[in-house]
Amino acid sequence: LFNGLVPQDGSLLDDISEALALLLQTNKISGTIEHTLLAKPGSDDQVMQFRVIGPTLTIGSLAYTDALAQNSPKLADRQLDIVGKPFSRFAIEMFISEQVRPIYLQSGHLQAKFSAPEPRFTGDPNQPLPSQVAVTLPIDAGPAYKLKEVTWNGNKVINAAPLNALLTIKPGDLVDGMALAAVWQRVEREYARRGYVDATIDPQPQYSDADSAVAFHVAINEGPQYRMGKLIITGLSL
Repeated sequence: LFNGLVPQDGSLLDDISEALALLLQTNKISGTIEHTLLAKPGSDDQVMQFRVIGPTLTIGSLAYTDALAQNSPKLADRQLDIVGKPFSRFAIEMFISEQVRPIYLQSGHLQAKFSAPEPRFTGDPNQPLPSQVAVTLPIDAGPAYKLKEVTWNGNKVINAAPLNALLTIKPGDLVDGMALAAVWQRVEREYARRGYVDATIDPQPQYSDADSAVAFHVAINEGPQYRMGKLIITGLSL
């Protein structure tokens, strides 16, 4: 009856652990199973991670299929964050989310795709399997996009001119996805500064692969304006 979802606690988690422990025994692998609730890399979702405690399998090397990652000095400096560490798909996904993906966003590759890591054992196939694996990260960089335009919808309190002044990327520039994310945050802060603390920004990209350009239509939900009420401070002595 397992459908890929589990509760945070309860007997189902024990059932899954027992099934995985039986799988280890069937394959003559010594070890025990433990589970931990973790935040999913690059998402607000949570995942229940089951992992084996026992045999140590480490990452011996990390390679990329795309030249941008291969030639990145920053990724070369961060290799030790993952190489030499215990093999874990979750750890690799976290590395992609925190280290690899930003490299592509900063270079305008807003639709770069990262496939599942490909681990393989190294060494003589006639000998017992080694304790290390070589991991390859398949990457489809896609085009590097230039900014076509940014239009604003739903903004009544702040007109387009002050919002455009917050943009650090101009039409025709290569889109730095990380810098653009900071722009959306600055827009939200500008609304919050005026009392619209519930304002939300929804940038909707429209890609044109013909000329490698992207236009952003930003939907703004300003929400109500809040004014200062009572300030109550507790926990202080008289």
